Amino acid sequence: MIGVFTLLGVFTGAVHAAEFSSSNFKIDGVLGGSYSGAVSSTSYGLAAVGGESIVGNGSGGSYMLGQGYTSHLQQSLQLNVQPANVIGYFPLDEAIGTRAYDASANNNPLAFSGTPTWTTGKLGGGITTSSGNTLSSVSNPSYSYSALSVCSWAKITTVGTNPTIVSQSDGGMNSDNMWSLGFGSTSSTPKVFIKLGGTLYSTTSSSSLGTGNWGHICFTYNGVDLKIYVNGLETGSTTINQAVSATSGVGLYIGARTVSNTLEGSVDEVKIFSAALSDDEVRNEYDAQLKNIPSSLSLGEITPGTSKTADYDAIVQTDAPGYSLAVNQNHDLSNGGNGAAATYSQDFDGFSNGTTLTTVNTSFDNFSVSGSGTFTASTSAPLLHSTYGRMATTTSSTFIARKDYASTSERYYRFYMRLSSIPAATQTIFSVRGAGSTVSNLRLQSDGTIILRDGVIGVDTSTTAMTANKWTRFELYYNSTTQRQVLRIYHDDVKDGTAPSEVLTGSATNGATDDVQIGLITSQASQNLDIDDFATGTSGWFGPAADDTIPAISSGNIAAPVAWSEGSTKGLGFTLLAAPSLDIKWGSGANYAAYPGSSTTFFTRSGYLNGAKDTVEMRTRLDVATTQPPGGYQNTVTIVGTSTP
Repeated sequence: MIGVFTLLGVFTGAVHAAEFSSSNFKIDGVLGGSYSGAVSSTSYGLAAVGGESIVGNGSGGSYMLGQGYTSHLQQSLQLNVQPANVIGYFPLDEAIGTRAYDASANNNPLAFSGTPTWTTGKLGGGITTSSGNTLSSVSNPSYSYSALSVCSWAKITTVGTNPTIVSQSDGGMNSDNMWSLGFGSTSSTPKVFIKLGGTLYSTTSSSSLGTGNWGHICFTYNGVDLKIYVNGLETGSTTINQAVSATSGVGLYIGARTVSNTLEGSVDEVKIFSAALSDDEVRNEYDAQLKNIPSSLSLGEITPGTSKTADYDAIVQTDAPGYSLAVNQNHDLSNGGNGAAATYSQDFDGFSNGTTLTTVNTSFDNFSVSGSGTFTASTSAPLLHSTYGRMATTTSSTFIARKDYASTSERYYRFYMRLSSIPAATQTIFSVRGAGSTVSNLRLQSDGTIILRDGVIGVDTSTTAMTANKWTRFELYYNSTTQRQVLRIYHDDVKDGTAPSEVLTGSATNGATDDVQIGLITSQASQNLDIDDFATGTSGWFGPAADDTIPAISSGNIAAPVAWSEGSTKGLGFTLLAAPSLDIKWGSGANYAAYPGSSTTFFTRSGYLNGAKDTVEMRTRLDVATTQPPGGYQNTVTIVGTSTP
C-alpha cells in the first residue's frame, strides 16, 4: 500500500490504498498495472506467483480487494496516513457489504440501517442515503475533545427538513454537545446545529450548494465561534462562548439524525477532528481532495527563523506477521502552486526582453486594441518571477488579450497584475464571458479597491487596495450552476502566500463561460499594465506560481537521525514519536532525519497481531533562515507499506 501526502508550508497529507507488494509480486493500484500477471477481465485482474494470489477491484464468493484491508485475502494490507487529530475517518470506499469501516486509529465501524447504496463518490466510492436507508455506529464512539471539526463531501438531490449529512445526536438534539451537519429546511444551503449550555445554536452558509452538486462542507468549533465552510471557504459563523466536550450515549450517523432528518443524496469522505481547524487547514483539505488526495496536514504560513511542527499517523492493518514502511519525497519543498491542472497557462518566461507578443507566440486567441498600445515581453525590475507581459498605452486606448475555451459552468482563474498608476476612473481589468456577454468581471476603482461583479452588478467590494507598481495575485472561482463566485486577493508582500489579503464572494447567475479577457478593458492613457503567470482550468485552485525552495535538513538521515537543535537546524525533517517496538535511534521524537529522495525503509515490524491496527506516530518539523521568502511551500511525500509473509 502507498501513503501519499503533500507537504505545504501548509502540509497536505493523505492516503488511499494504492499498492500491494510482497516478496513475490507487486501491484501498483492501477487496473492492469501488475508487475507479475495479466488482466483477466474488464473489471479485475488475477495473478498467482510463488504460491500467492491477488485480485484488484474484483469480488467473488471467496475474495474481494478494493481500497482497504480485506481479512479474507491472505497478506492484504491497508495503510492510512492522517493528521494526528483525526478521530474518525470514513472513506466509504468498500463498494460491497453492509458496513462502513473507520480508517482512523479509533476503529468505530458504521452499520447499514435499511439499504443505503454504494455509489461513485467524490474520491473513489461513496454512499447514497435516503429515508430509512442510512448508516449508524455499531457502538457509541468514545471520542474525547475540547474543540471539534467535521468535514464531508455531500450531494443533495431532494430538499427536505434539515437533511443531515453526518451527526452525533438524537432526532431532537436534546442533550448538550450533540451536533449535526447538513442542510437547512427545504433548501440546498449547508447548515450546522450544536447544543451547548442548554441552548441549540446554528449557523447557515451564505451560499447554496444547489441540488445534484458535490460540495465539501465543514464546520469548526473552538469553544467560542461556530463556523461553517463550503468548498474551502468560510461562509457563516456564530459566536457562542460555551465549552464543548464529546457527547455520550449517542451514536454517530451518516445520512440522518438517528432516523429523522434524512438526506436524500450522497456522502463521501466523512472526517472528524478533535481540534478546530484553521481557515488554511480547511482550505487545504478541500484543495487536496480536489486532487484526489484524501487529507492535508498544515504547518501554516512559513515564519522565517521559527520552527514549526505537525503530527501525523501512519495507521497499518494487515493479516501478515510483519510489515515495513518506506518513505521518500519527490523534491525539496517548493512554493510553485498547488498543482491543479490548467487547460491554458502563460508565464511569458520563454520570451526575451522586448519581444512583441502576438496571438501566435502566446497562444491567446485574440488581441483587441483601440488607439495606441503595445504588448511586449519585459524583464525590467522589479521582477516577479522572470519575464512578464507588458501592455502599454501612450494615448487613450484599450488593450485586451482574450482566451477561448470549451463552455463550462465551473472554472478557475489565476493571474498576477501590476499597474504603473491607479486609474483616475474605474477600470475593468478582467472579464469572464459567455456567448459574447459578460458573466463576471473585476473592476479597479480610483482608490485601488476591487469590485467583484455578477455580469454588470457589483456583488462585493474589497477593503484592501492595489498599489501602483506593486504586484497582486488574483484567483477567481466562477460557478454558474451553484450561482457562486469567489475572488481571492493576494497583495504585494503576500502575493505568493497561502493566506489571502481578502476574499470576496457573491452570486454568479449569468450562465456558463466560454472565454476570458484580461487587460486594459476600459480606455486608459499612458498606462503600463503588467500581467504574469495567467492560468485557467476546471480542476481546482492554482495557488502561487513562485519557485523558491526549502531543502531537507542537511544532517540526520534514516540510518542515523540526529537531535534537532532549535535555531541551528534548518530545513525539513521527520521523526517517529511512538510505535510498537520503536527503534531507540529516534529518541522518541527527539532525533530527526531528512526525507530521502528515494524510497527508504524507516520502520520494520515483526510479531504483529493478526488483524489489529498499528499506529506509527510521526512528526514533521520545519525551520528556515530569516532570509527565506514567505509563502506556501509544498512537495509530495510517499509512504509505502510492504507486508512480510
